[in-house]
Amino acid sequence: MKWMTPSLVMLLIGLALAACANRAPSQPAAVPTTLPAPTAAAKAPVRAEAPNAAPTPAPTPVAKTGATAAPKAAAQPSPTPLPPALRPSAEGTVALFVLPDDGYAPVVNAIKAAQKSIRLVIYLLLDDDVVDALIAAKRRGVEVRVMVEPDPAGGGGSQDDVAKLKAAGVQTRDSDPTFRYTHQKTLIIDERTALIMTLNLTRSSFTRNREYGIIDTDPAHVSEIVRVFDADWQREKPRVSQPDLVWSPDNARERLLQFLRSAQAAVDIQIEGFSDNEFEDTLAALARRGVRVRLLLPTLDDGDSRLHELDWIVGRGVKLRRLDQPFQHTKMVLVDGKRAWVGSQNFSSNALENNRELGIFLTDTGILRRLSETFERDWNRGD
Repeated sequence: MKWMTPSLVMLLIGLALAACANRAPSQPAAVPTTLPAPTAAAKAPVRAEAPNAAPTPAPTPVAKTGATAAPKAAAQPSPTPLPPALRPSAEGTVALFVLPDDGYAPVVNAIKAAQKSIRLVIYLLLDDDVVDALIAAKRRGVEVRVMVEPDPAGGGGSQDDVAKLKAAGVQTRDSDPTFRYTHQKTLIIDERTALIMTLNLTRSSFTRNREYGIIDTDPAHVSEIVRVFDADWQREKPRVSQPDLVWSPDNARERLLQFLRSAQAAVDIQIEGFSDNEFEDTLAALARRGVRVRLLLPTLDDGDSRLHELDWIVGRGVKLRRLDQPFQHTKMVLVDGKRAWVGSQNFSSNALENNRELGIFLTDTGILRRLSETFERDWNRGD
């Protein structure tokens, strides 16, 4: 898969929209609907930020005057193709975007592409571009539902932007109080595409943070993500069964630990929060049996309580680096260069056991390649 710069993405989207102005959109080429199920694993909590950009409907044809045309049968609308930046690779049903490299386009264009419905569940919603895109979707007749964490850690919630959405007629709801936090960051478009993200919808997510987003068009995945959203909206308990999806509090700890323990040669972890004893023990055990373990974190203050635990795992062979810029808000694990996990979970007991969170296992070689390249670049900048 070739990865495009934001400017190229915008150019291609513009060209695609212009081409669509005089013809009905065609169905995208069929892609496989299932990915190989990776080994199960566990879960953890996190924070994130959001994206930007969108398509314009084709102009309505004007009938010529002077002749009476025979009435035509109403054409059945064909599904709107995904914008080029959102299309999965030929290899599967998923695509990757990387922030801050790819900017707003993947998120905002996904919102602008919506024809029928948008479901958004997010920890922080503090970005005008995203809010404006959601309001514009509502005004063009899309059903928009937004579920937001009402009391994020440290305060600074999303009340002002939620109030703007409500004033525009968007359905909004606090996230389910059953969970300590709803830290999930997921955008669902037309029940056909789900963006599973590490980012919150904030300016810094798009401009300063290292973040990853997975664009998933696998029907079974999307159906389960829709089902969980609707259950959380109604304060009901959903059933989850997809082996590639990692849900907190349902199965994250087990699945993520099993995923890590399956490593034979190398584990690379890029994460904001790391404070769980079982995960520390697991990384130390991997290093003891000869697995190369690299852990990349944001820079910590001298008095941070995690420093003692980090010194302990370094003493047992785990390689550790910290990076200031871009800020390491992402949550990503690569195992043996053959499988990956991206999600909203940090490696903490809250994220794994008490929060609502979502991640996904990946085997797409194009995605693995870009995740590996990004990790190496960030690792080489760290100290």
